[in-house]
Amino acid sequence: MCWTLNALFSGKRELFEGLAIAETDWKWESFPVIHLDMSKVGTNEGPPVSGGRWQK
Repeated sequence: MCWTLNALFSGKRELFEGLAIAETDWKWESFPVIHLDMSKVGTNEGPPVSGGRWQK
């Protein structure tokens, strides 16, 4: 899905030929796209969560 949004906001209309979005009045301009790589973030980093509303 992220690659789809990247192509959409990069204005790559040719990738969407035959799809519903190609038939709309979408402005096929190129917009800046920010890439965030969350794969390097560990799940054990930071202080432990306690006293949250989800904790029993």
